[in-house]
Formats: sequence, C-alpha cells, structure tokens
Amino acid sequence: MGQVRFLEVLDRLTHLRNLTQLRSSGKRKRTANRGTGKVVIGENMKDRVIPYAKQIGAKYYRPRSKIPANWMENNRRWLREQMKKRKVIIDLGPDPKRPFRSPYYEMERREIEKIGYPVIHP
Repeated sequence: MGQVRFLEVLDRLTHLRNLTQLRSSGKRKRTANRGTGKVVIGENMKDRVIPYAKQIGAKYYRPRSKIPANWMENNRRWLREQMKKRKVIIDLGPDPKRPFRSPYYEMERREIEKIGYPVIHP
C-alpha cells in the first residue's frame, strides 16, 4: 500500500474510533493523554520509529527512567496503557539491517499477540 493511501486509511480508522467516543449529548468524551490516537513500534527507534512517528503525528515509547533495569517493564506498562486506550498501533516490524532482534521489540510483539490486539503494518 502506498504511503499516501496508508495515511488515508489510518486517518479514517482514527476518525471512526473517535466517533465511538461520542457521548449521547454529542460532545466528545475528554480523556487525558488520548493524543493523536496513533502509536508506532518497531526496531531501531532512532532511524526508523521516531522519524516515522513524527512524520505521521504519532506517539512512540520514550524511556523516562535513567535506570536501564527498569526500561523493559516501563515499556511493557506503556504499551499496555496504549492498548487500554484503544490507540491505533502501527508496527514497522524488525529492522532488516539489524543482525539480532531487539528484546524490547520482541516483548512488544508478544504483548500485542497475547491479547490479539490489531496492528497496522505500513
């Protein structure tokens, strides 16, 4: 699917999801940290995930802790929260240039597969 077509489909999905958030009064339900409704995952944050997320106006995981031992669980917690908020997850997949798989990306894929959460692969 071409880049322009993909973005059109993504915008329609986001719009449809937003319609389900309407209250009977016709006002949109306000929810903290709802953001754009899109998050991007995949390998190679610096060269792939972050630039793509910025290009489409999506969110991505940003480690907050200075302690590397906390990063995996914080990433898991963040991803679960995104799924709970029903965000559209865009999975860029593994980095074809990377010789080994990222344990963080593998964890994200397992969490998504565990509950059968839908993802978009551009």
